[in-house]
Amino acid sequence: MSLSVGDVCDIAQPSASVDTVVDFGIIHHVPDWPQAIAEIARVLGPGGLLLFEEVPRHILDTWVFRTFTAHPRENRFEAEEFAAELARHGLHGTGRIERHYAGLVFVGAARKT
Repeated sequence: MSLSVGDVCDIAQPSASVDTVVDFGIIHHVPDWPQAIAEIARVLGPGGLLLFEEVPRHILDTWVFRTFTAHPRENRFEAEEFAAELARHGLHGTGRIERHYAGLVFVGAARKT
């Protein structure tokens, strides 16, 4: 196992070379989040797994999040938009996207086909 830190829109790994990517509340911080999804799909090998936890747009738009946290204000997503972008890049859910903490976050897994 190895751990890498870098730019999710330009991952320094060969195509189809990674077995698993974990996104724990990162992609909603990326202004060009569709590019991040495309890059994750590029580095995942066939059958590779993306595990994700994200904060949806309607939560980021609340007064508490706008006032007390630093998040991009543009180009955010809801769970359904996130899932559609995953599918557009050949990442398909292994189950349903689950919402937790009264919709504060959504979690799921997608496998590269």
